[in-house]
Amino acid sequence: MTAYIVTVAVWLEGDSGAKNRIEVPAMYERLGRLLDELSILHGAVAGDGRGWGATVTVDSASVSAAANRSIREVMSRADRLGLPTEPLSRIEVIEEGFRDSELEIPNLPDLVSGPEAAKILGVSRQRVHQLATENTRFPTPAYRLGVGSLWLRAAIVRFSETWERKVGRPKKAAT
Repeated sequence: MTAYIVTVAVWLEGDSGAKNRIEVPAMYERLGRLLDELSILHGAVAGDGRGWGATVTVDSASVSAAANRSIREVMSRADRLGLPTEPLSRIEVIEEGFRDSELEIPNLPDLVSGPEAAKILGVSRQRVHQLATENTRFPTPAYRLGVGSLWLRAAIVRFSETWERKVGRPKKAAT
C-alpha cells in the first residue's frame, strides 16, 4: 500500500447553476463540519462563496484506487452536509513520497538586492542604480520595494556577461 495525497474541488464561480451557491457564513459552517468528518483521513478543507476543496491522505494500491476512494469519501460527506458537489472541477492525486520530495525543492526565485548586484557586476551600489535607470539593457527588477529593488540573480549575471563596461570616468567634453 502507498500513501496518496488527494485533492478534490468544486468550483462554483462562473457556473450557470446559481442554485448551487451557498452564503459564505453557511459555507464556513459546513466546511468546519466537513473538516471534522475528514479528520480520520487527515483532511484539510478550504472554501468560500466561489467553491470549496478538500485534501485527504489515503493508503491505496494505485493512483486510480486512491482517487476513487477519496472522491467517494469526500463527496458523500459533502453531500450529506449540504455542500454543493457539482461541478467537480479538480482532482489531484500525488504519491506522498513524491510530494515530500517536491516540497524540498525551493520554489522562490533567487533574488539579489542592489549591494549584491553591485558585487556581481564589480561596481558600486550607486552605479547599479545608475545602470538601472540609464541602461535600457539592464534587467527590470522582479520586485520594487520601499527599501529598494530586487532582481533575478540570473538576469544580473547574464547582464554582466554581455555588458561592455567602460573603466574610469567619461572624459569631459572639450571646450
